Amino acid sequence: MNDPRRSLDDRELRRLLRGLPTVAPRAEFRERVERAATNRTVTPARHPRSWSWLAAAALALMLVGAASWRWSEVQQDREQQAEIEALRQESDRLAREIHRLRQSADAAPVVYLGGTEDVDYVIDLARLPASGQIRTAGL
Repeated sequence: MNDPRRSLDDRELRRLLRGLPTVAPRAEFRERVERAATNRTVTPARHPRSWSWLAAAALALMLVGAASWRWSEVQQDREQQAEIEALRQESDRLAREIHRLRQSADAAPVVYLGGTEDVDYVIDLARLPASGQIRTAGL
């Protein structure tokens, strides 16, 4: 009937506590408690409002991070567009140069490009495709 696993109800717990012997505190007990109470530093209680500031700061940090990531993406897009534009301009410049060389090739259809001791680089303008047929990679 007295199973230790069984939980106590309030009435039974009160009855058991009343049955305990009364113990008188030592003489210095009160002095120690009063001394500890007066020496204790009081810490202010935290208000639920402090958590809302923390959440607002975390949200602001996330927004700054997202904005900086987006700004970085925009900058990369601008740089890529600038590189593509530079490649287009270089392609146009090369097409104009080939056209100019073709026009001046009446007397000499072969243009010397340079070379080393072992190799000379030349271009035969008669074998180049017409300027409208030149294809540029990826543009």
